[in-house]
Amino acid sequence: MADDDEPSAEETRAATSFWRRPIVRVGLVGLVLLGVLSTVMSSYKIPSGSMMPNLRSGDHMIVNNMAYGLLGEVERGDVVVFIYPLDERQKFFKRVIGLPGDVVRMDGRQVAIKRPGADEFEDLALEPLEQPCLSMEGQPISNCTIYRETVDGKTYLVRYRLATFERELVPPAAKVWEVPEGHLFVLGDNRNDSLDSRRWVVEVDGVEIPRPFVPRENVVGRTERIWLPFSRWQPIQ
Repeated sequence: MADDDEPSAEETRAATSFWRRPIVRVGLVGLVLLGVLSTVMSSYKIPSGSMMPNLRSGDHMIVNNMAYGLLGEVERGDVVVFIYPLDERQKFFKRVIGLPGDVVRMDGRQVAIKRPGADEFEDLALEPLEQPCLSMEGQPISNCTIYRETVDGKTYLVRYRLATFERELVPPAAKVWEVPEGHLFVLGDNRNDSLDSRRWVVEVDGVEIPRPFVPRENVVGRTERIWLPFSRWQPIQ
């Protein structure tokens, strides 16, 4: 007597026929591709305006998780998403300015880099533009200038509001950071309103100690383009 739990020949043929249907096979391939794509690419939402005028709070970004694996290395000018080194529960978006071995100098609005082995600092090209600074609501911001900044052939927009020190007769001295091996120096494009390498500190026994660098292993990936809202579908500068 046949086992009641054993499928009949007709049931076996029906099951085989089901898996051979083109729509089922296409669906399975789609699921596999979706799984691979979710490993390679991720979507993140910009939480603040620290990357304006290029990225706005609420923009949804496509991030290439594999950009810095076997495919390449972090480059100056890349916009990266990384685990915030002072609070690993948070992920930040910033622009890479300094690579390991670089010395980064900021003198007012001018950023300069001394590359490994170089004797002199190299100023990043900075060109003021006529276009207005706008708030998230599209309203003009007074005492604010947008610049076109360039590093290693990558050109993008940054903005500066008139700072208190620029009204003073004696501005503060330039600040300098030497990027250690295995780390990065990052800035937000909204230079007056960005919690970035310039401002990261930890408090030890009541004393604030700078912690300005991103460990390379904290980098999640490179941002590729805005995909939401669709009206802002565009690659990242």
